Amino acid sequence: MGEPHAPIAAICGLSFQDLSDVRVGSVNIHGQHRNVMVEGCTVINSGDDNFAMWSIGAAQDNLTFQNNTAIRAGTTPVDKDGAAGINCCFVNFGGRLSSFIGHSGEGCGLTPRKGIGPGAEGLVVWGCPNKGNPAFGGAWDSSSVAVVRDVTGGCAGSDGCPLCVFEPVYAYPDGFPGRVASPACNISGPRK
Repeated sequence: MGEPHAPIAAICGLSFQDLSDVRVGSVNIHGQHRNVMVEGCTVINSGDDNFAMWSIGAAQDNLTFQNNTAIRAGTTPVDKDGAAGINCCFVNFGGRLSSFIGHSGEGCGLTPRKGIGPGAEGLVVWGCPNKGNPAFGGAWDSSSVAVVRDVTGGCAGSDGCPLCVFEPVYAYPDGFPGRVASPACNISGPRK
């Protein structure tokens, strides 16, 4: 298997609007993109994260998911390998300015399950970057900004349903290293 490589060019100024009733797919902005807006979309029962921002390093900047709906109706298959992302409604894996605004999520998360302990369930999740593969090794730094505003909904499991959950405590023991622009989104300190 060859080594992954960084893209030659990144997409700038991309906008998606009104994707309705996307089933078994997902909206995943992955790379070193800037100025991307995904707005007014509905994803139902995706095979992985419904809406995901996945940076290469911390290079992705100014991504906004706005007024979207993520629905996990009925029974969502649990990933046999216990991947955390299989049930996330809204998730971020690194980057600078990342905004989640005006969303509705139903049936988000499903914990505990194989490899995922209690406390991993939430409406917006900052996921665990894959440190073994640079193309999937999203990161945050002191210039990162997290914006979460007007996100509502519920989780599937019985583990509670906080607005925000910061998962990668193994790599960031003090929590999110950047600035959290949303007081209700408590990801900046160590997870207790």
